[in-house]
Amino acid sequence: MAIMMKVGWMSGGGGAALALPAPHHTLSFSAFPAPINIGCCCCCSASSPIRTCIRSSLPQGESLSLRLPDAGLRRGRSSQSWAAQIDSWATECSDGSPSIRQSVPLPKESLSCRLPPPKLNQRGTDAYIWFAGVAVVREAMGKLQAADATEEGMAFAFEGWEESLSCKDVVMILNEELDSEKAVAFLNWLKRQRSFQPNLYVYNVMLKCFRRQRRWRATMELMDGMDQTGLKPDNVTYSTIISCAIRCNLPEEALRWYERMQEAGCTPDAVTYNTIMDVYGRVDRIQEALDIYQKMKDQGEPLDNVSFSTIVKLYSLKRDPDAIMAVYQEMKKRKLTPNVVTFNSMIRGLSRAGRVKQALRIFKDMQRLGVKPSQVTSSLMIRVYGKAGMVNDAFILFDTMKADGLSVDTVSYNSLLSLCAETGLVEKGGKILNEMVHSDKFRPDDWTWNAMVEMYSRAGRMDNARHSFEQLLQGGYEPDTAVYTSLIHGYGNAKDFKSAVSFFDAMVAAGRPLDELVAGTLLSLLCLCEKEEESDSILLCIEKANPRLRRLLDILLKEHFIPEVWKEEFRLLLNELPPNSGRVISNLLMNLCWARNLGDRSHEILNNGISFGVYPVLLKKSAFEWCLNLRSLSLGAARTALHGWLSSLSSMLQQGEELSLSLTIEAGTGRRRAWQETPVNTFIFSILEEMEAPFVETQGRLGWFTATGEDAKLWLQSEKSPVSRIFPQRCLSLMAFT
Repeated sequence: MAIMMKVGWMSGGGGAALALPAPHHTLSFSAFPAPINIGCCCCCSASSPIRTCIRSSLPQGESLSLRLPDAGLRRGRSSQSWAAQIDSWATECSDGSPSIRQSVPLPKESLSCRLPPPKLNQRGTDAYIWFAGVAVVREAMGKLQAADATEEGMAFAFEGWEESLSCKDVVMILNEELDSEKAVAFLNWLKRQRSFQPNLYVYNVMLKCFRRQRRWRATMELMDGMDQTGLKPDNVTYSTIISCAIRCNLPEEALRWYERMQEAGCTPDAVTYNTIMDVYGRVDRIQEALDIYQKMKDQGEPLDNVSFSTIVKLYSLKRDPDAIMAVYQEMKKRKLTPNVVTFNSMIRGLSRAGRVKQALRIFKDMQRLGVKPSQVTSSLMIRVYGKAGMVNDAFILFDTMKADGLSVDTVSYNSLLSLCAETGLVEKGGKILNEMVHSDKFRPDDWTWNAMVEMYSRAGRMDNARHSFEQLLQGGYEPDTAVYTSLIHGYGNAKDFKSAVSFFDAMVAAGRPLDELVAGTLLSLLCLCEKEEESDSILLCIEKANPRLRRLLDILLKEHFIPEVWKEEFRLLLNELPPNSGRVISNLLMNLCWARNLGDRSHEILNNGISFGVYPVLLKKSAFEWCLNLRSLSLGAARTALHGWLSSLSSMLQQGEELSLSLTIEAGTGRRRAWQETPVNTFIFSILEEMEAPFVETQGRLGWFTATGEDAKLWLQSEKSPVSRIFPQRCLSLMAFT
């Protein structure tokens, strides 16, 4: 049953109150021929439209009746609550105080309120039309939901409605319609009606409908139709199309429409600017994104967490940790606390750039400011702690987040498992897996079993690795190239080359790509072969994975090595490899040379690698320091570069040149590389000790070794130095390292 409220003005006059059966609820005025239907607005916080109607529209002397919804639709509001609400509205509408009293008994109950004359407003008629439109919209939406998603279905459902819907009605209907097929059919049916001409708002809301469903082709077809009507897109049109392109993973289209937006003279808002900055980052046009950021600052556009998070992401791609910290300081100046997304972006960017300590400080600030870490945060920090060699801290963070009820998920568990694989913590990794297996929330997935295969393969526990591989298959997952290469490498390290070749053949049969990762894995196994038949079996696999690499190896391992032939074939191989893969292959080739007692040929590889741009920054020079950077090298490549550098320094002294005041070797923090038993810094330190070189560990800088120019000069010119005896014919030019 319903409640009737009557509102009459103090000057008197009686208007007829018209009410429709529930669930329709009406506003009716004697001055208007048709009832004004407000749908369920009364029970859904529609106070603002009703206030507008009371305040601005009702002619003096007329009465207002509201038929309110049944109790079940009123969300528990009593008639007294509604009476108080009417009292509040009426007070806003007049200078007098209305009186609320019980009125004529109806089937349930009724309330009436008498108000002083309102202040009239020219927009009153629009308010009435809006209320009437709500009823039409509700009924039309019901018809649309029941109709077939064809023009014929729409014509059948809306028979007799050909002239009933305005553009405002259509906008409200399309804004709620989730089925884009029905929306298209509905709009096409409307276009065929003579009385209906879609305006810009109709097209904009239709674009939003397509954006929800990621229908780019339909969006473009709609824009073609809009062009034919002569309507000009506005800011909302362009912004909607741009965001639709992003959702459809079409960054270039987003940029094309951004350019059209500018050509049309439409000024983007902050949301569009943020979107375009992100797009520029995706297509590696970082500077253009930063230009937009500067433009926003110059124009005084509001910069929020979304803006700063986007900028941090861009600087992360640019690997500019100083700029990331500058953005953080800018936020502090604006007294803007980063949200969890922005903090995560800063931590990720600093970690990628190797600024692990700064990433740790950002995380501490996050905790101090009370920003709750997310699942992404936990996964990021586990990796950060791993890079910093703070493995125990990673486990403490994980346990603390679980104890505090903070978000951890399968990704967090998998990040911890990957850390165990990298650091050889097999027992801890096993406990984590056991916890996942017996958990109701977190089940092992393909990443879990991938990490377990890698962990056990690195540890040489191949039975466990094979069992994890079988679990991966039983889970319905398809092993990727990384899983197969872990097994191939693990069996190769265990000198079980037959099993290694067997898994290689299985990978080929499964159709996995034989990329540079596979070639590098097989090349590393070739370094371990001691028997000719073992080498032949691995070389046959290399032939299948990369025929050009096999030809290169034939040239390298021949008894009569021809540098010119090697250089040309090496150049062709590098041209075929993806960026940064050339360094991996070159490192492994130098490892192979040392394993086969062909150390002098490793210098040819390094020389060629430098000239072809594989090693662009091996030497950093300043006015007071020369630094040899060995961080990105394998053990064989690091030995080659060290011997070549020392030979070059010796050659300089022989020519009467002077050395720098300080000579430094940077060999990394001691993090063990994949499948490399000895960290580079430990290996280099052992070589320096063996040569009785004057380099000592730098105070406060792990993995750095320093000698003064004078001490190095005395050592290089002394009989203790083996440099002049090791490679008298293969001295590298210092300029090659510059």
